Amino acid sequence: MTESGMKEYIYLILFLIIGIVVGNRVFNHLHAWLGVTIISATIIFFIYKLIKTLKDEKTD
Repeated sequence: MTESGMKEYIYLILFLIIGIVVGNRVFNHLHAWLGVTIISATIIFFIYKLIKTLKDEKTD
């Protein structure tokens, strides 16, 4: 695995952590369903990008 490949995973995990933290703050302080939506969308996007990245890595 190259450094650029590892960078992609780091950004993906960083995006996941930030999305969960922001969703949690929205859930606690603004509106519960909006927070759940943000967290769910973040997790779905993370899984989609992870599968796409792993599939691209497998073909290389």
